[in-house]
Amino acid sequence: MNLHLLPKDWQSVREKEHPFDSCFTEMLDELGREDGSLLNTLVLFESMKQQVVELAEIRIHRLLERDGSTFVDEDKWHIYDISLLQLKLKFLASESTVETDGFLFLFLSMTYYRLGYLEEAKDSAILARKHYNGTEDDRGLVFIDYLLAVCCAEMEQWEEAQDWCLMALYGGADDTHTLFSCIWQLYGLTFQRQSKTEQAVAAYLMAYESWRKQGVDAKQVQTALSLSLVLSQQKDWMGAIHYLKKVFPVCCEPHMWQLKLEVLHMLKHLFAKTGQTGPLLACEQQIERLAYK
Repeated sequence: MNLHLLPKDWQSVREKEHPFDSCFTEMLDELGREDGSLLNTLVLFESMKQQVVELAEIRIHRLLERDGSTFVDEDKWHIYDISLLQLKLKFLASESTVETDGFLFLFLSMTYYRLGYLEEAKDSAILARKHYNGTEDDRGLVFIDYLLAVCCAEMEQWEEAQDWCLMALYGGADDTHTLFSCIWQLYGLTFQRQSKTEQAVAAYLMAYESWRKQGVDAKQVQTALSLSLVLSQQKDWMGAIHYLKKVFPVCCEPHMWQLKLEVLHMLKHLFAKTGQTGPLLACEQQIERLAYK
């Protein structure tokens, strides 16, 4: 498993716990209070959305490794089952408006996603989208489209995931915002899994530039590795080498030695393909040194 590519809290997810769980219970408490604060509700809601983005990144990596270990453990099911039932009843009994409908459907969608109920998450997100559509909350629409893309990707519905990524990017791509970097990265993956290599390269380049502008080193290197893999499939060995060389200084920090090792292995393969024996031997020497760490 590429542990270095996972967020800092990957270990808690491995234990089937995630900060989303505490956000969920806090949100229910806030919704159940008669004197509940709208500001607190909105802050918690944004926090839940951020946790979903982080969880989605982990789950996509796990999907590629056929490892479905990020769902809620059985001893926590009762919290979500009862809470979901209460939320549904409250929703049906209330005199709902377009705004509350959109909010509650998205709340349900995020919760279903956390539980691994991808079809239910997708259905609820589509309903939430209908209520957000036509409002001024473009960033809210972008998040919903990203959530739909992630659900489709996890169900390996790559063409539909591609379409939702495109819809999200229509919402106004902001290359200084993490969400859009994640969308570009997922967009590249949807093309890659459909063997659409030219489109995959274009999307990965956008993701690469976005992570670079934000100074997110690990993600920048991860994207360069994905990009070099696709370029290799196109037999563009020199292009693949170019991007790996660009990020190589980034992964020379001591705490990024695992990323450095992965880049070195890829470079070794590419140098062998292009007959560059000197750089190939240099890579082998560095790999040997890192192997003893």
